[in-house]
Amino acid sequence: MSGRGRVYTFTIVYQPAHPGFQGETPYTYAIVQLDEGVRVPTNIVECAPEDVQVDMPVVAVFDAVSAEWTLVKFKPS
Repeated sequence: MSGRGRVYTFTIVYQPAHPGFQGETPYTYAIVQLDEGVRVPTNIVECAPEDVQVDMPVVAVFDAVSAEWTLVKFKPS
């Protein structure tokens, strides 16, 4: 997979569903459609929530949240 795609849809989260995300609000939860056609639920990072747009080109980045877990997120490309 190329790790490249476009924002298919998104929402800005102000009230997190879990207390562990309280310090990260607001954040952008999105569905990204990869260039290969697969849609992936993810977060958009390195971009202010108000700057995210549908069809915005993005590229994958990896967030090593612990020794056991790495999350794929996307930033503007």
